[in-house]
Amino acid sequence: MNSEILQMADRLSRRVQAEVATGPRAISPDALGPSSAMVLLALDDLVQAPLHQLVARVGRDKSQITRVVKALDRKGLINRQPCERDGRVLRLTLTKAGGEAVAHLRDVIDRVLDEVLVSLEPGEREQLRGLLQKVRL
Repeated sequence: MNSEILQMADRLSRRVQAEVATGPRAISPDALGPSSAMVLLALDDLVQAPLHQLVARVGRDKSQITRVVKALDRKGLINRQPCERDGRVLRLTLTKAGGEAVAHLRDVIDRVLDEVLVSLEPGEREQLRGLLQKVRL
């Protein structure tokens, strides 16, 4: 039963990722790939964070996230600034352009999820949201 829940959640996530990447409302591939999108969404939730906290939130390898962060910095979507308390640590924040990219990304994801969850009544969607929040997803 638990493995079935995991498989369903994985299929839902993969479907949303595929639609975001290739659907008619796809985000430009040269602007955001799946890893970049995950990092931007996580950083939007965290507001500001050192790299290690972002790595923990995204659940990916530190070297992979470091490459993504550098690419997002080059594109002007995030800022990397030394932490005031420890200059060795970089504090990451979204730029204005990064915030706009996140808003667009959330809009696309919302529309894709509306299509995916079309068979659920509004109350069932709220129940699903509540259950996912309860298990902290």
